[in-house]
Amino acid sequence: PDGAAKISEQLEARFDGLCQWLAERLVDWNWTDNRGRPLPKPDDPVALKRLKPDELLWLLRAGQGETPAARKNA
Repeated sequence: PDGAAKISEQLEARFDGLCQWLAERLVDWNWTDNRGRPLPKPDDPVALKRLKPDELLWLLRAGQGETPAARKNA
């Protein structure tokens, strides 16, 4: 594949890995979509792929022990 396709494949693999990592750590949630409908439980990486980037970033930081409150106190 050309360079752009290779980069795209690498990004997709990293994104899949991130969603899998989060799915293995999340136990439960009560998140909803923009219409207030409950999102599927986070034990499936596919559910995590539906989230907005800022939501994924929040979960990633929380999964690493850095919540918004912790950042504020730093």
